[in-house]
Amino acid sequence: MKLNSNIFLLVMTSLFLTGCSASRYNTKITSSLPVEKLKKDIDEAQGILVKYKPKLDWYITTDSLNAKFDTLRNSISSPITSGKLFENLSPVIYSVRQGHDRLRPALLKLTSQQKAIRKGKKAPLAQFEYLIDDNRLFIAKNLSADSTIQAGTEIIAINGESAQEIIQRCYSLFASDGYNTTFFPRFTAVNFQKIYATIYPEWKDSIRFSFQRDANVREVYVKSIGVNTKQKNPTSRELSFLTPDSTIAFLCCKPNFRVLFNKV
Repeated sequence: MKLNSNIFLLVMTSLFLTGCSASRYNTKITSSLPVEKLKKDIDEAQGILVKYKPKLDWYITTDSLNAKFDTLRNSISSPITSGKLFENLSPVIYSVRQGHDRLRPALLKLTSQQKAIRKGKKAPLAQFEYLIDDNRLFIAKNLSADSTIQAGTEIIAINGESAQEIIQRCYSLFASDGYNTTFFPRFTAVNFQKIYATIYPEWKDSIRFSFQRDANVREVYVKSIGVNTKQKNPTSRELSFLTPDSTIAFLCCKPNFRVLFNKV
């Protein structure tokens, strides 16, 4: 019995330390950094890019790239968080227009309590499949408990922020090759939940959507739901028309493979 008690104490101590470690880490990455440290990080990022990136001047001149870094440095006059620096630095890094470049932010870690709360739950944003067309965000497939949300419904706002603003923020967080523009909407649509979580890393059990279907606009709070472990991803072909005039159609052939048809 004494041995079992010691094991229990060891497990509880480990969970406590894990939670404290995550809390300390989260506090550190959400705290504002001094201006000197921020500018030093920008200097290091520029140095790494110039030293290791081949063909750096394919789509931007050296002077233009240097000017972007200088503008960013000069814009920092007060402490900001690493997350804010990531948002400001990403467009500068991606101005070289090479799609394999990735600048990754420091993300929040979950405490043991948060893991327990989220275990077995599907987050609100994970309850839909998305499609982006002409800077407009649509529901391509509804996986939520609310069957009244139809495929083809447009999302005009999330938690009060317009979908167009969110889409543009998402686009600034990754790069495409050269002047290609078709990659942005497709990549964002498939990875919308993950990219949105980069901008808003705090876990939310409920999210307020503003939906528009035809001329009707309504607000819906979508809450986390339990995950159905027995449910399998569909493998059959599914064709949906996303607009009343049937000018935009969506074909799901298998998981993670989607085709958008836009009749001209």
